[in-house]
Amino acid sequence: MAAGLAPHPGWRPLSRRDDPTYEAPFHGLPRWLTGSLLDWTASRLRRRDSDGSVHYDVALLREIERRLRRPLSWSSGPAEAYEFLTCLMRLDPDFVFDVIDLLAARESGARGLERLRDLERTLEEGGSAWTVAIREGAGRLERRA
Repeated sequence: MAAGLAPHPGWRPLSRRDDPTYEAPFHGLPRWLTGSLLDWTASRLRRRDSDGSVHYDVALLREIERRLRRPLSWSSGPAEAYEFLTCLMRLDPDFVFDVIDLLAARESGARGLERLRDLERTLEEGGSAWTVAIREGAGRLERRA
């Protein structure tokens, strides 16, 4: 394969090419997907300016608290709330998918569609039982058929 080309969609690791279980959807949150999904959520919840300073989307963090009914720790400000959220997500796989489902529902426009495609690619490459669907103009997670 020439440098810069993406692997074929049907590609499998050499050691798993004859393993019929490799294509089976993984229910829950496998460790190999956790970092990628946290990265996907991070880009919605915080941003870094050109000077290196970090800003958090306080309104979105508060919305996550309210809608998912999980209080965050704000004693040191939004950075602590964000870190607390990521800890909750690492400890509770169901909560990770709740957060991602909420964030997917908030995506809109061409940029939002691109982010949903990135999420779908991540889920598919990781063998997740979840897929991204667009219903009534909003993104959401659904069980893969």
